[in-house]
Amino acid sequence: MNEATWSDYLLRFDDANIYQTWQYGAVCWGENQLSHLVLKKDGAVVAVTQLRVVTLPLCKKGIAYIRWGPLCRLRGEPWNQEVLHQMTSALRREYVDRRGLLLRMLPDIFRGDTLADCVRVNCEAMGLRLDPDVPSEHTIRLDLTLSLEELRNGLHQRWRNHLKRAEKSGYTIREGTNDVSGNDGPETVRHDG
Repeated sequence: MNEATWSDYLLRFDDANIYQTWQYGAVCWGENQLSHLVLKKDGAVVAVTQLRVVTLPLCKKGIAYIRWGPLCRLRGEPWNQEVLHQMTSALRREYVDRRGLLLRMLPDIFRGDTLADCVRVNCEAMGLRLDPDVPSEHTIRLDLTLSLEELRNGLHQRWRNHLKRAEKSGYTIREGTNDVSGNDGPETVRHDG
C-alpha cells in the first residue's frame, strides 16, 4: 500500500473521514505503525480500513487499533450489511487469528444512528464486544445542507452569543496560498467585521 493508492480508495467511500487518511496516521502514529486492509468483491474495492498496529518486542503481541472505521459505505451505493460482515470477518482473521493481536475498533457510528444496531450485532457475531470501561468519544455531525440561519439557530445560546461577539470584533480572516505581502495565489476573505 502507498499513500496515493490509499487516498484514491478513500475517495470512493461516503464514510471516509480524517482519521482514516494516510496523513493522519503518519503524523499521529508514524508510517511504520500503519496497516491497511482492503476488501474486494469480483476485483472491485468494497471496504477498506487503516489500522495502527503496536506490537511488543520479542513476544510479538500487541494491539491493532481502528479509529473511525472500517469504511464500508461506497459512494452513492446503498448500505450493504454483508460487506460489513465480510470486512469484520477479514479483520478478525488477519489481526486476531493470524497475527495474535487484540483488535480494538472505534467505528464511525453514533448512538441513535440507523446503522448502530447493525454494526453492534455484526461485531457481536464476530466475538467483538463493547468495552464499557473505555470512555466513549465525543464529536458532532453537522448537516451543511442547512441554511446559515438554520445552522446558527441550532447552536446553543451561549455559542450564538460568542459568535455574535466574534463577528463584531472587527477581525478579518483571510485564507490563501501566498504570504500576506505577496500578490500571487488565490485569496478569499471570509469575514470582514
